[in-house]
Amino acid sequence: MKKVLVVSAHDTVVDSVANKYILEDLKAKLPNAVFDDLDAQYADFNFDIKAEQAKLEAECLLKIM
Repeated sequence: MKKVLVVSAHDTVVDSVANKYILEDLKAKLPNAVFDDLDAQYADFNFDIKAEQAKLEAECLLKIM
């Protein structure tokens, strides 16, 4: 299977029924995927651009907003 990076950037994902369900389902179906919760990492919106660009080397990218 290709490497999979799932990027989530919802500021209140715990309160979002749809996004929470989608992420839980993806985690169950893609146990080897890397899940990147941008809001949890960068609550101050001070992104580490180089680190995030390096993550994009994954062969398949799923973006969940």
